[in-house]
Amino acid sequence: MPDYSEYIIKENEEVEIFANYRGDYTFLSDIFLGPILAKEFIKRQTKLESTKGDNAFSAIVLDFDNKELLIEIYQGEEMDGSGIFTTEILLKLLEVQYSGWSIKYATNGISDRQEYISGTNYRETYDYEKGAWDEPRGVLISLKNSSETKTFWNESSLYEIISKGTDFILKVENQNSIPENRFPFGGIHIDFNDKTMFFWYFNPTPQAEKWANKYWKDFQVSFLFNGYKNHFELIEQFKFNEVIHSGMTKALNGLKESLVYTYEQYSKISSSSERYDRELKITNTSERLKIFEKTLNELNKNGLHQFV
Repeated sequence: MPDYSEYIIKENEEVEIFANYRGDYTFLSDIFLGPILAKEFIKRQTKLESTKGDNAFSAIVLDFDNKELLIEIYQGEEMDGSGIFTTEILLKLLEVQYSGWSIKYATNGISDRQEYISGTNYRETYDYEKGAWDEPRGVLISLKNSSETKTFWNESSLYEIISKGTDFILKVENQNSIPENRFPFGGIHIDFNDKTMFFWYFNPTPQAEKWANKYWKDFQVSFLFNGYKNHFELIEQFKFNEVIHSGMTKALNGLKESLVYTYEQYSKISSSSERYDRELKITNTSERLKIFEKTLNELNKNGLHQFV
């Protein structure tokens, strides 16, 4: 995976592209304090003639013309769901820091970023099953037939299960009990009464419905990125409440470390000290901590369940 972050600024109908080669470590700090400071930081990075067109570790589009922020970031493959929750909480924090802006997550990955640059729709259908071996494993599956709903777990990747269809899912040997202290990376809900299949995944999955339709031609298929809440509501699933709380707490602590203390850590490295010392003179660690806590308090007056 590339170790840089790509930053795109769109202003007055012009597009500028930059790269930060420390961005895999400092990306969240780079963008946290709102559009004006983010733009000032980005403008000091390496300017590119064009996008590299690959999957940067993380990317942002600051569209000042339409007041839109598009964020594309790697979600950690954490079994407690903290990778998913980190992104959820981050987007909420950015809504406060980018007041009046529309905050979007790049659910189609690099395709969404490319559209801002060229205005062209680059989306294509992928053969996800080819890379299924490298995807995280652990899928929540629910089957509704008549008035009963059966819920179970399968320790395969979502892409593997989708491509194998109902023949695989209906075999009892593929229906395992839901493990303790695990959060699913994806989920499938099949309603045999109305012939519908809903699935979700924790990472961007461009054209997911179109791909899945190849294997589920007898069903009406729908997909939702990070749609675990919708799945849990469908099946009234409360088993994950404890792991959600634990994962949320871990995510908050990780975000605090990234958003508040990262610049201070990298100011101590000779190759990046000048860059981050300059940023700390604008907003030092103590001020960053106050901003983080104030922002979180605005969102979270009723506790962690705000985000669940």
